[in-house]
Amino acid sequence: SLMGNVPAVAQPVWRVIDRLDDSFEICDGWAAVPSVSQAIDMTWAEARSTANEIGVASAADVAAKLGFPSGERDCEFDLWLQYANLQTFRECIVLEARSIADWVVVVLVQEERPLSVPELVDLIPVERAESSVRNAIATDERIVRVNRDAFALAKWGMETYSGIRELIGRYLDDNGGSVSLETLVIDLTKKFDVAETSVRAYASSFPYELRAGRVTWQDPDAQVKEGNLGTARRAYVTPEGVSFRFQVTPDHWRGSGSVMPSDLARCIGLSEGQTLTLASPLGDQTVYWTGLQPSMGSVKRLVEHLQAEPGEWVIAEFGTDGHFSLRKLDLSSRSGVALAQIMTGTDGELSGDARAAIATALSLPEESDWVSVVSAARDRGEDDLVDALMSDPAVDVGRGVDESSSAGSPSNVTVEDIMDLL
Repeated sequence: SLMGNVPAVAQPVWRVIDRLDDSFEICDGWAAVPSVSQAIDMTWAEARSTANEIGVASAADVAAKLGFPSGERDCEFDLWLQYANLQTFRECIVLEARSIADWVVVVLVQEERPLSVPELVDLIPVERAESSVRNAIATDERIVRVNRDAFALAKWGMETYSGIRELIGRYLDDNGGSVSLETLVIDLTKKFDVAETSVRAYASSFPYELRAGRVTWQDPDAQVKEGNLGTARRAYVTPEGVSFRFQVTPDHWRGSGSVMPSDLARCIGLSEGQTLTLASPLGDQTVYWTGLQPSMGSVKRLVEHLQAEPGEWVIAEFGTDGHFSLRKLDLSSRSGVALAQIMTGTDGELSGDARAAIATALSLPEESDWVSVVSAARDRGEDDLVDALMSDPAVDVGRGVDESSSAGSPSNVTVEDIMDLL
C-alpha cells in the first residue's frame, strides 16, 4: 500500500506520509520509527540478546520482541532480516557463522547427531566442496571425529576416532595391554564403522604383535628386523646403496605417495612407525612407515622434472649416505640382457660382466649362473625381467629354470608380495 499513488499530488503514498510526519522514516519500501537504520540496529541487538552460545537466535523470538506480528507476516519478517543483512537458517538467525567450520557447528547443533562430510556439504547453506569442508573441520577444536566418516561437537563428550591403529592402542590400554583378537574385532567393528579385515591387519602390525590369538604391544627392546632385498620385488642392490624400479602413474603426477617393499624400507634404515627425510637434487624426499605398508612421499616434482609420463618406468636410488634420486629408464631401445641391465640399474657395467652385475643386483652371489639369475627374478615376481633375459640367446638356461624355480608355489607367496602387487 505504501507504493500506491495519491492522485491529488501524483506522488506515492510513502512519500506523502514521510513529508507529513517526521516521527518515522520510509526507506527502500520500509517504514520505521524513528528511522530504518535504528530499526536495523534494534533488530541486531535483539538477535544478540536472544542468541545462544554459538550465536544462533530463534527468528520467531526476535520477531515477537520487535512487535512483528507472526503467522501471516512471517515472509515479510524474512525479507526484513535479509534487508538488515542478517543470515538465516532453518527459522533461526545466525550471527557468528563466518567460516565453513562455524556453519558446521550450527548444523550439528540443529541436527543434534554426528554427521558425515557428504551430509554436512548438503546441509550447510554455503556451497563448498567436500575437501574444503573436511579441511576446515580437521583443525577446529569444537568438532571431533567420532567414526571413520562422522563428526560431532566436542562438547557432546563422545569417544573420538583417530584411526584404527589408535583405536587398538586405546583398547589395549583399557584392557591391561592384552586382548583376544576376536574380542577386539567384534568390539571395534560394532562400535565404529571399520572393516574386520582392517582391524586384523593393524592388530598384527607395528606397534602391536599377534601371538596365540592375542594382541599385545610390541616389545620396544625387541630386535629390529633386517631387510632382505633378495625377496623384494623390483628392489636391487647397487654399489652406492639400493634402488627400486616402479612405473609412473597419474597418482605420482597428482602428488600422492606410493607403496614401497617392506624389505627395501628396512634396508634404508626405515622402521615401522618412522619417517625419514632424504636429500635429493630437487628438495628433501620423505619416506614413511606410518601405515600398514612403507611408502615414498610425493615424487611429483621429480617426475615432472624428468618428464616421466604415466606408464613410463623410473628407478629410485637410495644412497647409503642418505641421498635420494630418480632416473627415467628408456626400455624401448634395448632388448635381452641389455634391457635387463637397464631394468636392474646395472647398465653402467661392462657387457662382459652383465651376468655378475645382475646377479649382485638381485642379492645373489656374483658367480651365480643364468639359471639362478632367471629363477630369482621369477621368484620375485618380475616377469618383465624374466622375459627380457629369456629373449636373449646368450642366456642359456635350458630346463634349469623350470627345475630350480619355485614360482607358482603357494608356500612362497606372502602378504607383502600381494601388497606389493597392488
